[in-house]
Amino acid sequence: MDLAGAFAFHAPHGLTGAFGNPKRVRRPHPPVLVGGRSAPNAAGVAEHADLWNMPGGEIDDVVRRSAQRDRHCAGIGRDPRSHWPSPFWRSPPGRSR
Repeated sequence: MDLAGAFAFHAPHGLTGAFGNPKRVRRPHPPVLVGGRSAPNAAGVAEHADLWNMPGGEIDDVVRRSAQRDRHCAGIGRDPRSHWPSPFWRSPPGRSR
């Protein structure tokens, strides 16, 4: 392995052969993740997000919040399919899956 440019930091929990070089720039920017499920959040998602993380709730609530986001997207001329959704739910008590 070529370790040119690698550095070491000697301490109780140090590093050896680490690289701190800058990575290439993403154009126009790294993906923006916005999380939340409030009504005002839907506007922020529509305007800024590449990924949308929406925590739990009933499926009807997820559908309703997605529709809010869709309306905000329509208002600014953005395709709502340009967001990658990542909703998540907790398992009901007593169930592991």
